[in-house]
Amino acid sequence: MEEEPKIEDVLNKIYDLYCNPDISKKDPASKYLASLQDSIYSWKISDQLLQQKNDMHSCYYAAQTLRSKIQHSFHELHESDYISLRDSIIAHIEHITPDTNPTIAKQLCLALADLLLLMASWMKPVDDLIKKFSQKTDSIQPLLMLLTFIPEELDARYLRIGENRRKQILNELDTSSPIILSFLQSCLMINDTSILQHIYVDVIQCFTAWVKMDCINLTDAAVSPVFSYAFKILTSPPSTTDEKQLEVASDCVCAILEAIVLERTTEEIEKNIFLGVLQLEHAYNEAVAQEDVDKCMVLCRIFTVMAETFLPRIVNSSTPSNPHYTIKALDVLIMCVGHYDFELAQITFSVWYKLSEELYQKNDDNHTAIFENHIERLIEALFKHCQLDADHEGLINEEDTFGEFRYKVSELIKDVSFIVRSKSCFQHMFNVLQNPNVTWEATEAALFIMECVARNLDVKEDKIVPKVLEAILNLPDSCHVAIRFTSVNMLGQLCDWISAHPTTLEAVLNFLLGALQKKAGLASAAAQSLQLICSSCHKDMINHISGLLEIARCLEMFEVQPNAAIALLKGISQTVSRLPNDQITEVMRQLCAFQIAHLCMLMENEDKKDPTQWIDRLAAIYRYMNPRVCENEPNPATAVIIENWPVLSRMLDYYKQNEKIIERIVRCIRYGIRCISHESLPILDSLVTQMVNVYSSQKHSCLLYLGSILVDEFGNDVRCISGLLSMLEAFIEPTFNLLQTENGLKNNPDTVDDFFRIVVRFIQRMPLQFLQSQLVTPIIQCATLACSLDHRDANMSVMKFLSNLLVHGKINGDATIRPFVQNIVQAHGETLIVNLIYSSVFYLHPNMLADVVDVLMEIKFISNEIFADALKKALNQLPRKNAGGSETATEEQLSKFFQNITKTNISVRQMTHELQDFCRLFR
Repeated sequence: MEEEPKIEDVLNKIYDLYCNPDISKKDPASKYLASLQDSIYSWKISDQLLQQKNDMHSCYYAAQTLRSKIQHSFHELHESDYISLRDSIIAHIEHITPDTNPTIAKQLCLALADLLLLMASWMKPVDDLIKKFSQKTDSIQPLLMLLTFIPEELDARYLRIGENRRKQILNELDTSSPIILSFLQSCLMINDTSILQHIYVDVIQCFTAWVKMDCINLTDAAVSPVFSYAFKILTSPPSTTDEKQLEVASDCVCAILEAIVLERTTEEIEKNIFLGVLQLEHAYNEAVAQEDVDKCMVLCRIFTVMAETFLPRIVNSSTPSNPHYTIKALDVLIMCVGHYDFELAQITFSVWYKLSEELYQKNDDNHTAIFENHIERLIEALFKHCQLDADHEGLINEEDTFGEFRYKVSELIKDVSFIVRSKSCFQHMFNVLQNPNVTWEATEAALFIMECVARNLDVKEDKIVPKVLEAILNLPDSCHVAIRFTSVNMLGQLCDWISAHPTTLEAVLNFLLGALQKKAGLASAAAQSLQLICSSCHKDMINHISGLLEIARCLEMFEVQPNAAIALLKGISQTVSRLPNDQITEVMRQLCAFQIAHLCMLMENEDKKDPTQWIDRLAAIYRYMNPRVCENEPNPATAVIIENWPVLSRMLDYYKQNEKIIERIVRCIRYGIRCISHESLPILDSLVTQMVNVYSSQKHSCLLYLGSILVDEFGNDVRCISGLLSMLEAFIEPTFNLLQTENGLKNNPDTVDDFFRIVVRFIQRMPLQFLQSQLVTPIIQCATLACSLDHRDANMSVMKFLSNLLVHGKINGDATIRPFVQNIVQAHGETLIVNLIYSSVFYLHPNMLADVVDVLMEIKFISNEIFADALKKALNQLPRKNAGGSETATEEQLSKFFQNITKTNISVRQMTHELQDFCRLFR
């Protein structure tokens, strides 16, 4: 927007966007208003719109624009504008009344909170705001909102206030905490109940926000009337509280509990908090009696946070003869797990996982025994929760909430079962089955729990498992389909036991084959179990290879889900791999033929049906076909994969415009090449030619990835080096053309990822030939630009390329390669380091900096002088002040960082911590 718009035009566009019945005007209006937001004029226009108060829509647009500009475009203002902007927003907030739209009020308060954090020249802002707004009743609610946003926005990445400014603000907030506590307490003492009922939720939210940011000392917070008021809400009768009030009160209590972990305090204060929260057990029991599930869930969450907070003490301070008093938290959680609503049980799962991890790390059977009773009660309660309704028909829908819950139960029991021993758990559930009056739903749930631990049983167990196996294999036809389904899954989990007892295999296979021919989900379960049995019992399954081939041939006749079909072919392929090598080729040929025939038929009939299930099945065969081949012995899979190549080649051309299908074809080819390795040489030339042709027109990045596989397999073969380099050269032009478009790097992270994967392979397999080529310089220049790409996988590939390249420049590196790398560092080292530092500071997530350090360290090893000079230049180019005028990094901090990371003996880990800490100065 080149000229300042008239306010009337802006109002007309706002009307068109929100109110005009002519929908054709909405899109132009939206683009106009977005353009205005991006312009420098939006500061003034927003202020005018808020002053005029024409309507709700114009005020909302103005408030939202003002907030957005402060968050993202604060650098557009001069420091002399800050005070007038602050005063203007304060004036707008002063006009907020109970009738003001809450969204507009929120946007204005957010705008002022963010301005406060950015505006270093505003001294004692909290005190000023309380003095300004606390005297007027209508202003108390906006003030509470403001005071809540200040600590909440402190770590907002978009503000980039920097660590120095952040510490300065935290100190100011810490200093202001007494006045905050006093103000919040005074709010609760307002006599007018009509006002109090509107603000006390905001009071608690504000208090919670300050506690979370450690701006209020835990000792003061624990005795604050606000904390007591939160407890009052949680213990009040259901008729006097609503869902929002309970949520806010629970957030407050949880914040206090979490603060115990972060802040060192006295044992007495911690114990008082613990015992205080424990008193909520009575409120929980009342909520259960009144069937108030929402309140039960709120309290269960508090108990869960309490248990997580005190878990280190529960584990480390308890002894078999003297459990720590905080172990009561686990008893309370078990009480919650016993609630009839399974969602309460699910809330507690994080505690049991953490307890399991703590005990596993301790590896002390005597200590673990302290918690056996808790886990036994937990599993008993979960067993009850996992039971279906007595009138349930069919199988469980695994995608609904109950199905997801059962899956999570399965994962949890597998994790905690060692505490009570898997055999004991299995035995206990078996005892349930022995009850003559057991219902079908209890039978199914007991089998489900047994299935969870079956894989952990000792294969020598010979008392319970044979009885269970016999019962499953003799299930009557009249049994509920859910029992049969769980029994089928159980057989898969007993695969290791069956392998150790091969006499049971025949009966198990017959049972699973029967299930494979059933409907209602049994076929998929049978396929998954067959895969597990094939994997564990492959020696004995060889005798059943003809039956397995028949199953593969008839796969379309079974109601098997795609993933289950893939699993079944995995198991069959693993079994085929254990045949004598002279038999594998023909069996594999038959196995692949079923898939190839369908693919050929689709292309010949020009059928538009999606071919991916057939491609994926062929890929599974290639992937899991792993014959045992001695050195210089031909791979029996080679003949089949070479024979099938023309079909895959044809598919590459036939489906080249469909990226999804091409990705599946490429995946299949990749597994084929990996299966037979260098024996795929006969198809290499035609494959490379086809890849280059398809990529030049379609730019599917998966073809770059396939190229990296080829380089990995054939890069050491002198016969292939020239051709592979030509392939890379052919890939470069279309790749660079794509990445050089506007936002090309950002919009095509997969291409960046796959391109640098392939060049990494060149560095690993043929470094000298790669460095001698003319391709190196443009690739390094591309990598330098891609340093700022904030995409985890793509950036990792870029950094891996650079570090793999630079490692050859070390003193102890190959003498023929080292000069090339040293020349690269001489020519590009400075630019690269400047870009790496700048990208680390302004673009990359902290968890990506370890990869950056790998590159920096390699340059440092090659030439500490170049590294130091370039680092100094990079640091000099960084801004000394942020958008709000606060100092980002002091000269002392810059000097310390420089000295620390240029030390001769600095480790990768130390440099990573140094860089992460340094970057926080600018964020």
